[in-house]
Amino acid sequence: MCHRVIRSSEMKQLLHLGKRKTRRCLVRLALLSMYLLQQQLRNVVAQNSTSGVPTYVSSATALAPSSELIPTNISSAEPPAPSSDIVLTDLFPQTTFYRSFYRKWSPSHVQVSGDQRTVILKLDRYSGCAVKSIQKYYHGFFSASIKLPGNYSAGVVTTFYMSNNEAFPKTHDELDFEFLGTIPGEPYTIQTNIYENGVTHIGREQRFRLWFDPTKSFHNYSFLWTANHTVFFVDNIPIWEFPKLQEMRAQYPSKEMSLYATIWDASRWATDGGRYRVDYQYQPFTATYADFIIMGCPKYSSSRTISPELCPSVFNKSIPSELTEKQQEALKWVQRNHRFYSYCTDVDRYPNITDIPECAAERAQAMNQTGTERTQSMQLPSASSSLIHEGQMISGYGHGYSEIWHPKMDTFLNASASDSVSGENMKSQQSGTGY
Repeated sequence: MCHRVIRSSEMKQLLHLGKRKTRRCLVRLALLSMYLLQQQLRNVVAQNSTSGVPTYVSSATALAPSSELIPTNISSAEPPAPSSDIVLTDLFPQTTFYRSFYRKWSPSHVQVSGDQRTVILKLDRYSGCAVKSIQKYYHGFFSASIKLPGNYSAGVVTTFYMSNNEAFPKTHDELDFEFLGTIPGEPYTIQTNIYENGVTHIGREQRFRLWFDPTKSFHNYSFLWTANHTVFFVDNIPIWEFPKLQEMRAQYPSKEMSLYATIWDASRWATDGGRYRVDYQYQPFTATYADFIIMGCPKYSSSRTISPELCPSVFNKSIPSELTEKQQEALKWVQRNHRFYSYCTDVDRYPNITDIPECAAERAQAMNQTGTERTQSMQLPSASSSLIHEGQMISGYGHGYSEIWHPKMDTFLNASASDSVSGENMKSQQSGTGY
């Protein structure tokens, strides 16, 4: 059989033809990918529309399976959360609502289950609500299992915190869990904070996005407050340890505090710096609390301040004075993978490390590892940071009910149109019918 010799010019033509076909295939693949992406976007939008949820869809969200929207900051390949070698919530008994709490604000919006072990707090266009512990406590372990409002919750803030602002308005202490609502497809932001001895010009905020969806099921949020340190836990995993250092002098929570749970309208700052506000088309917004644990030293007498030597050491017998090695590793895992803001590395806000001596090691490590440019990029936008702090200061004590009810004056103050209590409703509460 005779074979014809292919000349070099013919070979070039064949190669050119092959390149053209390859380019056509790539273009077709790109067009097909764009078409599939558009179809998935339409499916997500259609599902949200039929469920009555606003159609805010980011490009990262659109690529996720429509049956489960993946938070944009968490990789699906991320290793699972570490386990803890000490399950603090198993060490102490749970309490019931009426044994330990009462309705502080807007009682009609607080629903208590028949066995008093579950409490639902509701926010609607008329009001938010608050509950408060009957006793004040000095040191201890305090915990609740919480399921946060789902779907569209922008502007809604749910809280679990300790404070003594009513007893010590000028020198109050405070420990905060604040859960900042969001738009569909975006993860919740968890903000923690500590104030001590009335030093409110230093806000020790830390911000996290968690490794689970806190609206789908209950998760434990806990404070451990001792003479040595204060630790914030999520599902028994430490997310922040605040040590008591000699250099801090009076900058450590040192007076008995009450325990609170609230839900309120913080449209001015809570979600994306106030860009997304509470939309009462989707009311009521409900947060469910359960599995309350209060293990501290109660103050039974109003005439004296609790002193450490008078407190039973029951909670210290079961809890080491320091985090265990496994807890320290878990803490590093959370801060490495899920913390996106820390006051410790905010050099614009706190240029003088002597104001926050507990941050010296963390700031030095951040500066050494990544340089000043990286440290600054970790900060929230300065306007947003100042607005958050300003919002807390404007509200009096930072948890919504004090925007309307002033504990020191024992009366209700004016609220803006964006707040969750109308003028008529405030009048009824001032007259005693709504409080």
